[in-house]
Amino acid sequence: MPSKIKKLLILFIIFTIFSSITTQFLAYTFNYQESLTGEIYPHIYQPYACIEWHINYYKEFEPIFLNVYSQVLFGFSLFAVVYMSIFLLFKRKEQKHLNVHGTAHWATKKEIEATHTLNRKDGLYIGGWKEKRKALHYLRHNGDEHVIAFAPTRSGKGVGLVIPTLLSWSESTIVLDIKGENYAITAGWRKHYANNKIFKFNPNDPTGESSKFNPLAEIRLNTTYEIADTENIVIMLLDEKGEGLKDFWEKGGKTFLSSLILHTLYIAKNEYHPTPSLSDIYKVLNSKSLDEILADMSSYYHNQETQT
Repeated sequence: MPSKIKKLLILFIIFTIFSSITTQFLAYTFNYQESLTGEIYPHIYQPYACIEWHINYYKEFEPIFLNVYSQVLFGFSLFAVVYMSIFLLFKRKEQKHLNVHGTAHWATKKEIEATHTLNRKDGLYIGGWKEKRKALHYLRHNGDEHVIAFAPTRSGKGVGLVIPTLLSWSESTIVLDIKGENYAITAGWRKHYANNKIFKFNPNDPTGESSKFNPLAEIRLNTTYEIADTENIVIMLLDEKGEGLKDFWEKGGKTFLSSLILHTLYIAKNEYHPTPSLSDIYKVLNSKSLDEILADMSSYYHNQETQT
């Protein structure tokens, strides 16, 4: 039942009770005269009979009516004060222990509607709500806020949330798909129906179907950023734990590897070869001795023209 109808019904019941008490009190005051209309049983009258009596007899018996009205109103006021005092007292005692075991609970329909996730046709799937004896309603979020699904392994996060989202989200997306399940299930739909370009990046893929990424191609040669760009890549290779390069050998290794990468990139640029990758750096390290590599690096004219 809607809240507005409930409020109107409560007001109607209160008015009926108030009117019934007033009617019976007036009848008692007038000693149940036969001229009083609306009698149902002996000394029992219709709840709203007092309205008709007021219209017919108020001017003639105004003091009696005012006295009855004031007494009934005083009684109702006293009852309301006592009732509210008892109600607030018990409510206060109950609230002391409401959160002793936490406040988590299943959301009600009103709480779900307040989140604006019910019956949406777009956005991320974040759950579902099943109304009693009715169909399941999906909950979807399409706001600016971040969304995180936290649940144990094999509890249905992928099947219930991720895959439905990937099969309905038409915009671009980056998916960390360690097992490859999301790609296998959703890539076809996203390519043919969402008109997405699909790139599967898996450096350990032995089939050669993985998309390629060469981090060395992102180094901005002939700029003031080339050394910093190169060192960022080298640090990620040498400092696996992210604890920083501590001793001389680690720092020296960073300097040497950064120099070798820049040397190899300049050779490719000057001689119009394809941009080298990390595998090319690996081949250089294993094809020559350290002295030969250092000699090549020191004797080669790199033709470095720094641009800002």
